Amino acid sequence: MKTFSATYKGNRLLELKVDVLLDEDTEVLVVVPEEEDTEESVWALLVTQEFAKGYGEIDSVYDTL
Repeated sequence: MKTFSATYKGNRLLELKVDVLLDEDTEVLVVVPEEEDTEESVWALLVTQEFAKGYGEIDSVYDTL
């Protein structure tokens, strides 16, 4: 899984900050902070995403323990 930043342009359009090669009709997950989300929960999400970037294919051996 990869995480990308995007800007909402209105009218259901997101502009990605980087080029991403995806097949047509590929489903993506969009996470949008709610007004009541605290700064702390936003930081927790960022930390989780950054941690996941370090997870490599070789680490999958631990998934079965």
